[in-house]
Amino acid sequence: VQAALRRQPRDRAARNHLGIAYLHKARWDDAIRTFKSLIELQPSYAEAYYNVAVALKQQEHYDQAVLSLQRALALDPTLPEAHYILGVIYWQQGKLDPAAAQFRDAIKYRPDYQQAHSVLGSLLRQQGKLPEALAELQEAVRLDPQDPAAHQALGMVYRRQGDLKGAAAEFQRTEDLNKRRVSLQTAKLATNTGVAQLRQGDVDSAIAKFRAALKAAPDFPGAHYQLGLALLEKGAPAEAMAEFAKAHQLDPHLQPPLEGSAGAPATQRTMTNQQR
Repeated sequence: VQAALRRQPRDRAARNHLGIAYLHKARWDDAIRTFKSLIELQPSYAEAYYNVAVALKQQEHYDQAVLSLQRALALDPTLPEAHYILGVIYWQQGKLDPAAAQFRDAIKYRPDYQQAHSVLGSLLRQQGKLPEALAELQEAVRLDPQDPAAHQALGMVYRRQGDLKGAAAEFQRTEDLNKRRVSLQTAKLATNTGVAQLRQGDVDSAIAKFRAALKAAPDFPGAHYQLGLALLEKGAPAEAMAEFAKAHQLDPHLQPPLEGSAGAPATQRTMTNQQR
């Protein structure tokens, strides 16, 4: 991207991609500088103001972030992400009603904005508006049943309403989801280690790592797939095909390597990237 900008300094798309890359790398000052230079080229680019605000918020420059978000929304009032971030900042500043209004606007322009439903529900719970909070959090859970924060907040609403059975169910769901996240993270780390060992030719150690990953998270498709590759290297095609079948059942994008491609280094690399 930087090379493209050197060749064509006024390439707006390349400049935008560079700024986003800086955001992903948490290089906030570089991101701000890049997006501000993009604004100089295209003053009406609402998303550039939004991206500046994202970086400013990360640096806790909230007042500047608010100004940038307000500018973004003046140019394009339909940006749900800008409404959401502005709502978060208002909430952090204790401005509950303006925050709720921003979350509602985010949902208006993007009805399936799960985070906005979840955070709005939590804010309404804080305000004591329990029926409204309940509706928002139930929608958040419907949109993403795997979000532990939404289940936790929903449980707290049920408890305040006196529904102890409903609260207990939501708290249990929260605990289960958090355990699941930890197990999945453990499985991913073990799988990555196994992939490195397999590439180094240490097949037995790799197989042990993949089996450890599956012990932590039996339904992690990446570990089944990589175990299949390792078993091919080990000379156990029947076991390998069983693992490929499990991987495919869990994730239809994962296909067994072509016949005769035991080890299949190119395929292995592709699938590893997908798993990450």
